[in-house]
Amino acid sequence: MFAGRRAALPLALVLVSLSALALLPWWTMNRTGTLRNRVGIIAEPARAQVTRIQNAIALESAATRSFLLTGDSAAAAHHFTARGNRERALARLHLLTRALGPQVRASTDTLAGHLRAVEPLLDSLFSGLIERDAYLQRLPLQEDRLEEVLNAAADVDLPLGEEVTT
Repeated sequence: MFAGRRAALPLALVLVSLSALALLPWWTMNRTGTLRNRVGIIAEPARAQVTRIQNAIALESAATRSFLLTGDSAAAAHHFTARGNRERALARLHLLTRALGPQVRASTDTLAGHLRAVEPLLDSLFSGLIERDAYLQRLPLQEDRLEEVLNAAADVDLPLGEEVTT
């Protein structure tokens, strides 16, 4: 009887080990599949939207400078096209960040706030409420705002990367 119990212990250990060998790969694949989906469905598309926003900001800035130099209405049209692209990318980014943590949502909201702060002066320039020369005197302030916006866009990407790895 005592010998039977001694034989049962190694047998039980073997059965537990074999069960673990069968269940561990399934658990690992399930976990990595979830992370892969989170990266592929949320994080990477969100990062793509951040890149689109940064590109649109660069195009808006270039179009504004072109308008300041030439007064050409085509430059204003390019600015508003780029702004529309940026606004669509920001809207998509907001949708994607709903599924992520509060830090990502907060940095996205900060970016949106910086973008809203820049628009009224630009609208005044393109609508003719502010002359180009008057806007040029405010250019250092606008340059600072542009830098804030670009930094805020870059700051969205940091928590996106952290969100994926946790």
